[in-house]
Amino acid sequence: MLGYIRPWTDELLMKDYKRYRAVYCGVCKRLGALHGQFSRLALSYDACFLALFFLAFVEDEAEMKEEACLSHPLTRHLTAQAHPILDFAAGLTCYLGLAKFRDDKRDGEALTSLVPSLVLRRGGKKFQAEYPELVPLIEAELQASWQYEQAHGAQLSPNSIDQAELFARDMAEGSGRLLALIFKQATQLSNPQVFGQAKYIHIAELLGQKLGAWVYLIDALDDKEGDEAKDRFNPYRGLRAEDYLPLAMKLLAEEQGQADSLAALFPYYKDAAIIENILHVSLQQQVNRVLVKKDKV
Repeated sequence: MLGYIRPWTDELLMKDYKRYRAVYCGVCKRLGALHGQFSRLALSYDACFLALFFLAFVEDEAEMKEEACLSHPLTRHLTAQAHPILDFAAGLTCYLGLAKFRDDKRDGEALTSLVPSLVLRRGGKKFQAEYPELVPLIEAELQASWQYEQAHGAQLSPNSIDQAELFARDMAEGSGRLLALIFKQATQLSNPQVFGQAKYIHIAELLGQKLGAWVYLIDALDDKEGDEAKDRFNPYRGLRAEDYLPLAMKLLAEEQGQADSLAALFPYYKDAAIIENILHVSLQQQVNRVLVKKDKV
């Protein structure tokens, strides 16, 4: 997970910010408790959103407590307490972190992948053991994405706008399928009064699909120049800004709009304002941030 799904704090009420930070710290604490303190370095905003979203339907969540931590030893703030959803987000962080570093190694960046892979190995193996049916499905999607990149990378120089849209949609669809699998699994850890209903499981899968696609698309936009410099696959490779930016904006807007609409269908018990902030406001702000950074390159 890459850290794009995060709140836009300028428009969050203080009570909502404290709640979001409590969940973030809760995932971080569970990483340390379950998988070793160094695994906390892999924590991402995306993992926090996963936990926050599925906790939004939980009535019997443990009371938050004020705690200090290694990063802020002198200050105490509210921290969400142990819950299966937090543990799932923590384990998934380790597992997907390992997958990313495995891909880095496959791309010839063995040195940068060595230390993180050692740090996350315990958590990744534990996640595999806990979710033996989910992990092969995730692996299949990761492998399919890598094979797609290998098969089509040579076609990207020079690129065309039609090729770019085809490649972007294909890769985004694969990323969407992966997150849909994760969201479906997470429904089993949340409130059965909500996710005992097939319609909400299906909507959660669709939401994961749209968010997974959006994450791929914004990462491709963000990394275009870096991928070109390292001769890596990128659907927008070789295109001028005036050609690929309108396409990128169109694709991102499609996925964001559908994700926002799907999220509005759920019967939240709490945290609806934070989730709306993230999906309705912050996703667009993350796109704006990437565009501003490109203007400065």
